[in-house]
Formats: sequence, C-alpha cells, structure tokens
Amino acid sequence: MRGRCEARSGGLGRACGLQAWTVIGVTNMEAPQLEALPKEKFDTLFGLLKDNYAGLFDFEFKNVTVLTLLLGWSLASNDARSFLHDHRGIACCACAAVLLYATLLLISVWKFYRRSLLAYTHLSELGYMPTEYFRMRRIQPFTVVSFTALNWTVAFLIIAVILFT
Repeated sequence: MRGRCEARSGGLGRACGLQAWTVIGVTNMEAPQLEALPKEKFDTLFGLLKDNYAGLFDFEFKNVTVLTLLLGWSLASNDARSFLHDHRGIACCACAAVLLYATLLLISVWKFYRRSLLAYTHLSELGYMPTEYFRMRRIQPFTVVSFTALNWTVAFLIIAVILFT
C-alpha cells in the first residue's frame, strides 16, 4: 500500500503561475528496501572472513607473548619468587589473575571462531563462488583447540611456578 500525502496550496503568486505547497501529514510511508548486489555481499563477507582469520593469529601471538613473558619473569626473578612464597595471599591472587586471563583468552578465541563460522555460512549460502575459494580462510576447530590448549598450558606452568617454587 502506497503512502498518502496531503498538501495545501499557499497561493503565492497565482497570477504568475507559482504556488507554494505545504505538506500537512505523511502516513504509511515505507522506505525503499536497499539490497546489495551479490558481488558486494561477497566482497564484504570475504573481507570479514580474511580479517577475522588474520586477526585471530595476531591476537594469539600477542597474548602468548604476554604469557611467555610472565612465565619467564616468574622463573628468572628470585626476588619475585621469594616474595610470592612469603605472601601466599598475593600468590593466590596472582594465580587467580592468570586463570582469569586464560579464561578471557578462551572466550576471545571462541568469538573469533564463531564470527568466522558465521561469515563462512553466509558466504556459502550466497553461492556467488564455490566454497573451495574461501574455505581456507575459515578458522578451523583444530585451531581453536590448539590455541586454547597452548594458552592453558602456559597459564598452568605460570601457576605451578608461582605456587611451588
């Protein structure tokens, strides 16, 4: 159903054929539906898939670096180890912080995986190109499992150093 618009003439310059129109009310106006072309959809979704794939590896390398630095510091610093040995409450808080960090890493890696899966699903449903073209940019479950295992292994090593050395 089309929208209805009422207008009233202001009567300016009727002798010259000019009239001013004032819109009184607009009802049931529907905005035109915008639809992207399949190529534009494909380019956008494939760009998201590529960025997400690269972003996960960048994210993981940066955070494994942080965990490795924490592990190295906890192993190399005798002062820090003796301080944490003497102050068990602070050592337990440090362990809780490491566990929280590892949990947040797990959640973040899972979000990267879900975004990748969503973009891949939309690309597959679009059917613009065969899935072999963009399948290699999808984050695989094995990647999620291996990154999570790496993060938790280093986190537990840090906790073991804090609590038992």
